Amino acid sequence: MGWMESSSSSSVQLQLYLSPSSSSHPPILKPPNILCAFQSPAKCLLPLKLARSRHRYLLPLVLTHPFTLPALAADSPPQLQKINLEAIVVSIDDFFIKYPFFVTLVGVIWLVLIPLAQYYISKFKYTSALAAFQKLRDDPNAALLDIRDHKSVAFLPTPDLTLLNKTALHLHFDDQDDSKTMLFVNTLLHNFQDPSNAVVCVIDNFDGNSLKVAELLVKNGFKEAYAIKGGVRGKKGWQEIQEDVFPPSVHVYQKTKIKSSKQKQVNEKLETNFEN
Repeated sequence: MGWMESSSSSSVQLQLYLSPSSSSHPPILKPPNILCAFQSPAKCLLPLKLARSRHRYLLPLVLTHPFTLPALAADSPPQLQKINLEAIVVSIDDFFIKYPFFVTLVGVIWLVLIPLAQYYISKFKYTSALAAFQKLRDDPNAALLDIRDHKSVAFLPTPDLTLLNKTALHLHFDDQDDSKTMLFVNTLLHNFQDPSNAVVCVIDNFDGNSLKVAELLVKNGFKEAYAIKGGVRGKKGWQEIQEDVFPPSVHVYQKTKIKSSKQKQVNEKLETNFEN
């Protein structure tokens, strides 16, 4: 009987130890007593171990359900779509097949017309009166060509380039008469020993036909040709800027006396060749 009572009492104690608490709430852990600092380390670490044991089952749940903040999601850049190179090549090939004439025209413009235009534009173009005078002064192969009619030259003569040891040429250009265009060019070609190395500065009353003549000269073998912007009488032309930048000997004024004999002989020779 004594052995049975002791075993029953021990089983009751074991059931009480294993049975859960009647309270629905988990036990509240009290903060460690400040006196714990003076106790043994094992007793001080006991509350921390109990607190960690309560939440150790929550950590896997948090790790298996990640989340993103709305602000971070809004700032994330959109994913770029991959470029399909094969589709692009196929599209270009289809375009060439459907529009062969258009592709040929673009090729001709790109390979032929644009290089020719760049070549001629670099050879003939507008230039200022000051830049033209500097070319005439610095380049021994540069010459001044006056294409005005006789009446204009009689009113306002061609600039005298005796200071530069040169003589300006005067030959009227008539854009209304196409039959005399080649005669005009041939007359000039005969007055230059080496047209391929000659640089011609063309001057008119205003802009006039100076650029047209410059293009004509380049196409017929002259090295370079420049049209003087403003001409003799135009805005920023020879006469307007001469008082500020040119020496007095090359100034032009309304004609009051006869030209020098040398200039007159050159002009008469040009006119004779032009008429013949």
